[in-house]
Amino acid sequence: MPATAATAPPTPTPPPSSSAADNGDASVAFDESKLIITGGSRFVALDDPDVLSASEADYLSEDALIMGISQNGESRAYPVAMARYHHVINDVVGGQPVTVTY
Repeated sequence: MPATAATAPPTPTPPPSSSAADNGDASVAFDESKLIITGGSRFVALDDPDVLSASEADYLSEDALIMGISQNGESRAYPVAMARYHHVINDVVGGQPVTVTY
C-alpha cells in the first residue's frame, strides 16, 4: 500500500458576522488572536487581568465561587462569574504563565 502525505486540516475562518460593521462600530477591527471560536460562539479571552487585594474585591459576596491557584509563593483567585463570561483567563502567577478555563 503506497504511503500518502498527511495534510493539515483547513484553518478555520471567522464567520461573516464577526466583521466590525456588524457591531455598528467601524473603528473596531477583527482581531482573531483575541478570540476562541468554537461552534460559532465567540469568547474574548481575558489577558493579564487586574489584580486586587481581597479587601478591594468588596463587590464579591461572602459565598461567591472562585477558582484559585498558588504557584512559586504567589496566589490568585478568579471569580467564577468573571470566568463564566470570558471562559479563558491568561495570567502570570509566580513568574509562570497560566491559563485558567471554565
